[in-house]
Amino acid sequence: MSAVRPRWAPVLDAAGFVAFGAVAAFVLRRLGPHFDTGTEVALVAAGVACGYFLADFSSGFAHWFCDTFFEEDTPVLGPLLILAFREHHRDPLKMTRHGILELHGDSCIALTPVCASLLLVQPAAHPVVLFAYAAGIAFVGGNLLTTQFHKWAHDRNPSLLARLLHRTGLILTPRHHAVHHAPPYQRYYCVTNGWANEILERIRFWERAERFLVALGLPRSRDIAPPAR
Repeated sequence: MSAVRPRWAPVLDAAGFVAFGAVAAFVLRRLGPHFDTGTEVALVAAGVACGYFLADFSSGFAHWFCDTFFEEDTPVLGPLLILAFREHHRDPLKMTRHGILELHGDSCIALTPVCASLLLVQPAAHPVVLFAYAAGIAFVGGNLLTTQFHKWAHDRNPSLLARLLHRTGLILTPRHHAVHHAPPYQRYYCVTNGWANEILERIRFWERAERFLVALGLPRSRDIAPPAR
């Protein structure tokens, strides 16, 4: 049974945008003073690379989880989260027709508390803390932009910016993502940049994670990853 996106969802999405923007502004402002030395720049750069990789893994875990467990009509979780992932497999191009609120609202809502937690960290406390702070910012930013990168991977007429970024390999490319939308439709779940996909496939991470969560009692979906058109 398919769910319908609630009428009040756009209001929630807009509130998420406002909340995330306010919190992110404070978080980024605190990083500003930490570019005075080469060591600080190196720590921030390394942290950003690490956080961006973790964002890719995080995008894959969320994607895999919502493809694999629960149903579209599961109370609350179904219409707010599961529905979007299942619709995407039925109509991969639908997300290219979404407005900015629908495209990014859920991410803003989910990431606002994560971003806010960074305000509890003092970047100047220790070099390791500065590294972790930069990684946290990249993790949050990468996850926020994941839906946009995913959209561009499906866009039949991507913008110049999207095409340039595809060439750098810094974001998910259409060719890489096509693996997920081909039989058996259960591979390459990571959609920020795809860097983690091959590693996770080699260690059979998704297969093992599914067995583990099913053993814990999570309900496996009746309709896992239906074929994409």
